[in-house]
Amino acid sequence: MTRRGVLSLNHEEPSNDLWEAALKVVIMWKDFGSPPATRTAAVSMMRQQYDAADEEERQVALDVVAVAHSVAVASVPQHVRRRFKLIPFATSSDIDHAAVADDVERAAPGVPPAARNTLIDWVIYWHWMR
Repeated sequence: MTRRGVLSLNHEEPSNDLWEAALKVVIMWKDFGSPPATRTAAVSMMRQQYDAADEEERQVALDVVAVAHSVAVASVPQHVRRRFKLIPFATSSDIDHAAVADDVERAAPGVPPAARNTLIDWVIYWHWMR
């Protein structure tokens, strides 16, 4: 996916992978509330992030990742594991990652496993742990 499995959210740095570009754009759009503010702007940003694919491929990747993101955000709270001792902070092990991945795969088939897992890890961090 990326160097050491870390997704670079630097929007000025083009991506080498269509799915990585779609992840960056969707995270900027859905989580940060920064440009792009609309789907049209997101499609334009996809063009800047990844120009090796045609317009239809970029739009499909963007739409599939946007659905995967929405499903992951909704699914994470449903798959919290019970804790047997009180811990004053959330950890990534609180979430059943495989169950969330199954939900995302059913709703948005076609996202490569590496991109899906990166997205789920991001959603767990951004929407659960912070």
